[in-house]
Amino acid sequence: MRRTGALPGWCALIALLLALAFEAIGQPSDAPTLAEAIEGAPAAYADRRVTSFEVLAGEDVTLFAGYFEDELEERILRVLHVFLRVGDGAWKHVWFSSSDATFRLGSVVRLYAAGDYFFVGLHRSPSAETTAVLDRSLDHVGTINGWIVAAAPGGHAVFQRSMIHFSPTHSPRLAIYDTESGRERDIYPPSEPTRTRVRISQAYAWLYEHLGDDWCYRRNHHCRAEVLNSSVFDVVVDAAFVDFSVRYRPPVMEMMPLEAVARYRHDRRAGATYELD
Repeated sequence: MRRTGALPGWCALIALLLALAFEAIGQPSDAPTLAEAIEGAPAAYADRRVTSFEVLAGEDVTLFAGYFEDELEERILRVLHVFLRVGDGAWKHVWFSSSDATFRLGSVVRLYAAGDYFFVGLHRSPSAETTAVLDRSLDHVGTINGWIVAAAPGGHAVFQRSMIHFSPTHSPRLAIYDTESGRERDIYPPSEPTRTRVRISQAYAWLYEHLGDDWCYRRNHHCRAEVLNSSVFDVVVDAAFVDFSVRYRPPVMEMMPLEAVARYRHDRRAGATYELD
């Protein structure tokens, strides 16, 4: 017998979602225009709506990086536009297309300036970014697999390397990017053990031993005591040193109320990182 009457619940839900989607397509955009995003925007682009952008505005610099809404293809970001104010009412404008750019495009999530260079942070995942390095001519001169956390006036930048987001633990790695040479140098974790890292690692080892191999296997957990679940904050960089704090957290939050904070210093001349008292 053929049934008639109300649609099953899931069919009704799909129909509702489709109706909302088509309704949204027909709605006018509420995205700001370029003129609303940056003061004194170039007239040729002022009325175009922008999305997924950031603005760096200071006493001596105004930088915009983002996307024009009318260039999206099925909501995919295709062309990154960068505008730099170079004089009274004058702008330098470049764009990078996903078809020929040498770096991966994504929503702009942060902008930094250091010396004669700009850093454009592009979203990849909650734990990963691509950072495009541009010079004052807005030429692409380098790419960083990670995100900037601090920058020095001389052009050096401290960045955190990208991580796998869906991982049982997140162990940050810090490095310095030299804009002049394009070279990277790791500064954390330090090459030599520090007292806090040793203490936390010993606690991890005790926990993993008591949980057992079966617990690690069933949860797809690496159970490596040297991989410390942690986060970096309060990064300060100058010509001689990079100071930063690391908060260590338990790998299994509900089973081990362990947390510690340590302050570190990287001596740029000596190339060494050590824990502060």
